[in-house]
Amino acid sequence: MNIRLVKYYIVPMLLLLSGLVTPLKAQQDVQFSQYMFNTLAFNPAYAGSAEILNATALYRAQWVGFDGAPQTQTLTANAPLKNKRLAVGGMIFNDVIGPAKTFGLYGDFVYRIPFKKSKLAFGAKVGFDIFSGTFTGLDIVDNVDPSFLYNVKNKFLPNVGFGVYYYAKKYYVGFSAPKLIRNTIYDSVEDLPNNGKQEIHSYFTAGYVFTFSKDVKFKPAILYKFVTNAQGQLDINLNFLFLDRFWLGV
Repeated sequence: MNIRLVKYYIVPMLLLLSGLVTPLKAQQDVQFSQYMFNTLAFNPAYAGSAEILNATALYRAQWVGFDGAPQTQTLTANAPLKNKRLAVGGMIFNDVIGPAKTFGLYGDFVYRIPFKKSKLAFGAKVGFDIFSGTFTGLDIVDNVDPSFLYNVKNKFLPNVGFGVYYYAKKYYVGFSAPKLIRNTIYDSVEDLPNNGKQEIHSYFTAGYVFTFSKDVKFKPAILYKFVTNAQGQLDINLNFLFLDRFWLGV
């Protein structure tokens, strides 16, 4: 591990970038629990890091059996190009939370700087969401809340984002803000604060591989998600990999 590079270049850069994306706000982005298998969804700089064509399909469901329970389907793919410094990726997703539905399509473009035993990648994400919400038919406690007086149908929300990803064979660390544009959900509703604007989400990730034996590896990983005026969320995953085939973890 190149300690000097991490100490004097990588860590200060990530701290600086984390300050550039504030202020942030409420949780609106698609949520993932097994984020280590779907890093491309929130960090474009991850594209190409496996050094092969890689595709991932995930389905996530919460509170199964309840009407309007959150459901998310994602499909991602990424690969390095012939020019080893370049990589590309893409994601398509469908997210449903109660009366709100979001379809998204994004492309990722990466430039990578190789070091002796590691790489530093800079990624850009470009794409769009299509948002729909049927709110007027809901039974609500606060009948004067203007947020539920209007419906939204197929609102086109273009966006761009960025990410940084430093990785080697046994570890990785990354920072990203996949959506930097604060799109307005409602076109012109004066009673709504910020007209229902999207908020910027930031993500910090890190992980390490401990090799216990030829057939057993321990892979702890963390993901910290933060939004201004909302409490940050820390996810910790502890996984064991057996025979490079079977996973067991929490």
